[in-house]
Amino acid sequence: GQGATLAPLLAFADWRRQSADLDGLRVVGLGASRLIRLVHRRNAPRRAAIEALAASLRGSAETALAAWA
Repeated sequence: GQGATLAPLLAFADWRRQSADLDGLRVVGLGASRLIRLVHRRNAPRRAAIEALAASLRGSAETALAAWA
């Protein structure tokens, strides 16, 4: 019943909603960050969908980070 993992805040927030048995510590300081990139071909036929996904991810991250602070 014991274990440890390093997980992004968005994942932890979801896990926490599923189980009150989880606990976490926030990693702070230099280097405590996460970078997500969406990579696609320059002429990708669904570029608008990719840009919409990027906007949704940004909004979700901002909401989750604001709730954590």
